[in-house]
Amino acid sequence: MATWRTTTFICLQWALQCVVCRDVSLPPGPLYRVAGFPLSLPCTVSEYEGSRTQDFEWFLYREDAGGRQIGVISTRDKGFPYAPFQSRVRSGEVRVERDSGDSARLVVQRLRPEDQGRYECYTPTTDSRYQGNYSASVVVKVIPDTLQISHSRALSGQPLAEGSELQLTCSAAVRSKQHTHVSVTFAVISFGRELAVVPGQSGGYERRYGDGEISLEKSRGNAEGDQDLYVMKMAAVSPGDSGAYVCEAAQWILDPEGVWKRIAQRTMDLGKLNVQPLADTLTVATAPRGEVSLAAGLPSP
Repeated sequence: MATWRTTTFICLQWALQCVVCRDVSLPPGPLYRVAGFPLSLPCTVSEYEGSRTQDFEWFLYREDAGGRQIGVISTRDKGFPYAPFQSRVRSGEVRVERDSGDSARLVVQRLRPEDQGRYECYTPTTDSRYQGNYSASVVVKVIPDTLQISHSRALSGQPLAEGSELQLTCSAAVRSKQHTHVSVTFAVISFGRELAVVPGQSGGYERRYGDGEISLEKSRGNAEGDQDLYVMKMAAVSPGDSGAYVCEAAQWILDPEGVWKRIAQRTMDLGKLNVQPLADTLTVATAPRGEVSLAAGLPSP
């Protein structure tokens, strides 16, 4: 009986002590990101004591470095970065962006293949007692950039009469061992990351899409790796459709936390559309000219 009471007392004492236990969290991994594009790692600390503005330090453990720790960046020590990151930190390519006093993110503006590895976020203690976890880590995989985009039909720059049909094309593809999706956007309408057609939110495009005035069709490439063709059609353009048009292709991946992340993006200029109002294309002529005499009972010419 005494042993049971002692054990219960110890457990209760431990639970009371850990009512406030520091906890550091990162998104679950692995995270797949594309070389040449940004990496953003949000790190959050909770259940801590002391200052509401906490410090953060990031380390990288490369797969080919035998577990050796590489200092990336710190919010409290400018001399913290190791040699591989010193110049990148100075230029701002690698930096820390604060979301709040107890939440900050590591940002790598342009990922390199050698940035692959396990990232650790560590928070120096401000607690009266050392309890809880003071760091968290996540594995980041850097994959090659294979996103391709092209077009076969662009705007000529010549005025297009109001009410005319407009057709623009854009081709896109990605070659990846990971399961990723490609979205293609023309601003007025897009083929989204969840493989559904989505009309633009402004300019009345939702109504026009519902009325069948705007459409987007996708044709798959003939072979694996071939670019898929996306054809955007507007049945009757209006002066409000004038402006610059681009095609944007993006590569998306579903992260382990269940959120879609854009990991690569490219934009191609399709030219400018100049819609000539119908009133500007109409001319009124009177005929015949000069003096006309009509005999009684005769119709006018």
